[in-house]
Amino acid sequence: MLEIKRVRQDEEDKIHYFYHCLIEKINTKGKEPKVFLGDQALSKEIRKGNIYVGISLNRIISIMILEHADSRSFHVKNFEMSSQNVSTLYAMGVDPDYSGHGVANQMISFAIEQSRINGSDILRLDVLKDNAKDLDVYQNLGFQPIGSAKIIKDEQILDCDILNVNFRDFEESLFMY
Repeated sequence: MLEIKRVRQDEEDKIHYFYHCLIEKINTKGKEPKVFLGDQALSKEIRKGNIYVGISLNRIISIMILEHADSRSFHVKNFEMSSQNVSTLYAMGVDPDYSGHGVANQMISFAIEQSRINGSDILRLDVLKDNAKDLDVYQNLGFQPIGSAKIIKDEQILDCDILNVNFRDFEESLFMY
């Protein structure tokens, strides 16, 4: 059973250690290095209370950032958000040793439920264009593509698909985990 909890500020060192280990594992298993948050950005999100971790058998095995923000701070070219009550999920990672065990699905379901509790109508996320596996997972959970964008990371321009799920379009039981 996966326990998902918000990270406290006094856990910052532990979260940085896990995140660096996760990056190393993912980059070792993959062909190309993936995009991750820098230390300062991770610390900022911890202070803001936006970091959640998945814990199994007293071990952190997953992490994500879940932020509730006014949609006016986010714009997709030629797309208008139908609500200003938008939460954003990003920087989700699962320890590769737990891949295929439904951890990502549980984290996403938790994010959807927390977004609803926080009054959001929409949960938005970005997926790198070359990440077809995750794109399929998100679409199977009800996320729909709404556009694309370019993000800049370490002077590199990366193409992303932007997806969202509008809670008004789905039965509540669909997202229970």
